[in-house]
Amino acid sequence: MSWPRRHPALSSAVALLAVVVSIWTVKLVALALSVNRHADYWSEPRGQTGGLLYVALGDSAAQGIGASRPERGYVGLLAQRLRDTTGRPVLVVNLSSSGARIS
Repeated sequence: MSWPRRHPALSSAVALLAVVVSIWTVKLVALALSVNRHADYWSEPRGQTGGLLYVALGDSAAQGIGASRPERGYVGLLAQRLRDTTGRPVLVVNLSSSGARIS
């Protein structure tokens, strides 16, 4: 009798662990790739001049890492809320840096 047949619960746990690790690896790679994409997006001011100037400072959260698109992070959402609430154009200068640390 082979090992998997003698230990079906253990075999199932190992298979589940392999699936979880595979999914986690794919998501981690996608997250790593998004760091450069989000940094590129915020490398230039976004929005319109002649209204409010929103300067964002922070780390990966301010970059929007984890959001589906950079503008869907809290900086982009807050800028949109400012536009909607005030009716004025908003220029966003995002000076954040993924991996930034605060002492």
